[in-house]
Amino acid sequence: MRRHALRRGALLIALALVASVLLLAPATAGAATLVVSPANMQGWTPQHYADPDTGALGSQGFVSGPAVPPLGSGSYQLLNGPDTGGVADFSFEALRLSLPVGTKLGAITKLSYSTYLLVAGAAPYVLINLDLNGDGTEEDELIWEPYYQFPTVPFTWQSWDALNTKWWSVYGLYGNQGDPKTLADYLANVDHSADITILGGMRVCAGYGWAGGFVGNFDALTIGISGVETTYDFENLAPFAFNGFFQPVDNLPTWNKAKAGQAIPVKFSLGGYQGLDIFKAGYPKLVSTPCPAPKTALDAIETYAAAGGGSLTYDPASDQYNYVLKTTKGLANTGWTFDLGLKDGSDHTFWIEFVK
Repeated sequence: MRRHALRRGALLIALALVASVLLLAPATAGAATLVVSPANMQGWTPQHYADPDTGALGSQGFVSGPAVPPLGSGSYQLLNGPDTGGVADFSFEALRLSLPVGTKLGAITKLSYSTYLLVAGAAPYVLINLDLNGDGTEEDELIWEPYYQFPTVPFTWQSWDALNTKWWSVYGLYGNQGDPKTLADYLANVDHSADITILGGMRVCAGYGWAGGFVGNFDALTIGISGVETTYDFENLAPFAFNGFFQPVDNLPTWNKAKAGQAIPVKFSLGGYQGLDIFKAGYPKLVSTPCPAPKTALDAIETYAAAGGGSLTYDPASDQYNYVLKTTKGLANTGWTFDLGLKDGSDHTFWIEFVK
């Protein structure tokens, strides 16, 4: 495996192009799982770099499988370009996660992911760019590579703890490829004049000096920042053909007025039957929303569902799903946004004010 002789100029240009996209999907206290799909990248951005000598270019994208991924039914695949004329391939494929501006290296409290390989050896690795003196420019790059520390096994999913194992400094400031160090060791020993800050984000990568034709997958990446953990589930989901909401619900910008304690039928279509496992984890849900005064439009819910709630059914005759939203009398005199939250990553909402 050759040393990753990263071409700084090209990568710095790539970082500059995406430096303005620096918001991680909002995290809640504890842990959250976000579905990353073609319809909703959840803050991830593909990056491609062709071999400057041969023009070889890899590719990347969502796939189903392979085998049984650690989360869901899909994963993200990275492919490098072919060797050309016996010359090693220096193409580079990466999927980059934006992190909040100013995220400190020492604030990372968890970093893990899983990989799947077609051959033993190289596996998708993690790359972060660092500012060591607070001037907003790159002074080092750290790489975490599983295959220099652990045996990689083809045709099986393997899980890695990147936080508590060893990284190497591309600039050789502390820990090199042959002598990697833990992040704790790096923080304690590398020369820095300010808190070490992650520049731009974190990338999962394949390539730079690898034998051409590499194919590898990753999934179930979890990053913790100051104890708040977000897990990313990569799924090859085509966006649903959502249509709705249908009566008795009125769509934005109308406010629906409903009796607190009644069950509300929420009807919509997805362009055919898509099964009953259609929601993101934790959805549908109500989000507290102040009612404007005066309201531009207000319409009462005329039809309620039978007692109960939380159930989902599908009517093939009308090609409509019906989700029964259960409410309580304690919601009276409050306003809410109902968020359907589909597993293709999309959100569909309406407003509702509850009255006695």
